[in-house]
Amino acid sequence: MVSPAQRWQYVVVGVVIFSAFLLFSNSLLEQPYRPPLGTKANPKGIPLPPPWLIATISAAQSVQRRAIIRSTWQTLYKNDTTFTTRFVLSNPGELWAPVIAVENATHGDIIILPDLKEDSHTANTVKSIEFLKYLTAGNTAYDFITKLDDDSYLDAHTFWKNYLQPRIAFDAGNAHSESPALNRTIIARTLRRSTWTYPGGQFYTMTWDLAVLLSQLHAKHPINDEHEDVLVGRLLHEAGVEWQHVDLPNEIAFDFEEKDLRGDGTAFAKDGADLKGWKHAVGRGSVNPHKMKGDEEYLRVAACFDEEGVAMNPATT
Repeated sequence: MVSPAQRWQYVVVGVVIFSAFLLFSNSLLEQPYRPPLGTKANPKGIPLPPPWLIATISAAQSVQRRAIIRSTWQTLYKNDTTFTTRFVLSNPGELWAPVIAVENATHGDIIILPDLKEDSHTANTVKSIEFLKYLTAGNTAYDFITKLDDDSYLDAHTFWKNYLQPRIAFDAGNAHSESPALNRTIIARTLRRSTWTYPGGQFYTMTWDLAVLLSQLHAKHPINDEHEDVLVGRLLHEAGVEWQHVDLPNEIAFDFEEKDLRGDGTAFAKDGADLKGWKHAVGRGSVNPHKMKGDEEYLRVAACFDEEGVAMNPATT
């Protein structure tokens, strides 16, 4: 039987651990200064962080899913010169704070947004934009920022090779502000509302200048009842901002569905399956399967990929 005095001691210890964790978490992005692309010398003479930050939105209690993500694509495609990864959590509260503190002491890859409530409404509305505000208020700038759902798999190797590296190479000789391929661009599935588009929320990647601009726009217009991906398009539309939407077709980014499978226990689509629909199984062009709610389902999808992307063999559609 725990006495009131002992219970109070547990609460105090939990608060101390959580406070220390917040200090550690909020220092994670205090990395070396990253000068604009095209700057030939680092004025501070220290190593640069990678150009791409991949931020996975996660709930405090999703400890096992984060472990699976770390052990699958984050390990398979690990490349410290290309990208860095973080998990973004709202305030986990006293119950989960000690658990998250231990997890982050082990991996050092969690960012806490302490002013946000840990619930589905927050996650589906303002969590992503509040993360952008937190990020752009720091000392480190990236060329590209990716927001990723934790029920999404990402072939980071192929996405970098096909979508990001060419944009950096195209403008390698220009200052960042003069780089059309690195400004006001979002790469994502294209969704529409009336006359304007917005990026599909499962996985979108934006240039740094848009992350800054969206943070400023939301500070002026703190909309809190719009779905987080629609909010991106709405803020830009209502501000009259022109931006480039690079579409990810359904063959690349899609909702995974266990339909028309090969029948061998894998998540591969059978020969002749339609990979152009919104939902389908894994095929040759797959980069971002989404909506794997179950952990075993996520692992079956992850098993379809190797270091070069989709594991190619004669039976792969």
